[in-house]
Formats: sequence, structure tokens, C-alpha cells
Amino acid sequence: MPGGISVKGSAFLSQAISSLKAEITLYRKVLFFWLKIPCVTFDCVYEVCKLLKRDPSCSFKQGFHKFPGKAFVIPRLPIPNGQYSIAIDLKSHRRNVGCVQMDLTVKKN
Repeated sequence: MPGGISVKGSAFLSQAISSLKAEITLYRKVLFFWLKIPCVTFDCVYEVCKLLKRDPSCSFKQGFHKFPGKAFVIPRLPIPNGQYSIAIDLKSHRRNVGCVQMDLTVKKN
């Protein structure tokens, strides 16, 4: 499943934050159960400033922010077809400041 993905979005911050990290948890549906996939073939924690190619000590001011499309390369990973759920917890100084939940289906030809 090598290829690319483009991500863009917007957010409103009720207060300024710094040292933003994204902790990812991945689940795969097997029959009627959601099984957690361990972080063996991918990292579970990402520094957001590094992903955005900004200064590692970058901060985000209070207010509305737009994030233009950012392309990421997806390396060849042994991901089988199926239903997946991704939970992304955003943390600043070990404190939860936001979250994102995505569900997706992988189908390879």
C-alpha cells in the first residue's frame, strides 16, 4: 500500500499550546471485535511541529487556524484489506488538548 495521502483542516484553539504531540492508536475489525494493533511497523507518537516542518519548539496561538494541504508519503506496509479505526490524541505537555477519530476501509486491487 505505498502511495501518498494529503491532509488539510482547520481548528479553533481556546488557548495557546506548545510541544504538541499526536499519539496514534490503530484498531482493526476482526469479525465482531476491534483489536488494537501494536506499534511495531509504525511510530505511535509524532511531534506535530516536526511533521509540519516547523521549529521543534513551535507553538500555536489561541484562535482559528487553517492548515493547508500537506502531503505525506505512505511507505509499503503489510496492511491487509479490512476495516480500521484510528484514534489520534493531541497532547501538549502530557495534557490532552484534542482528539480525532477516523474510520477507514482498506481495499487493495
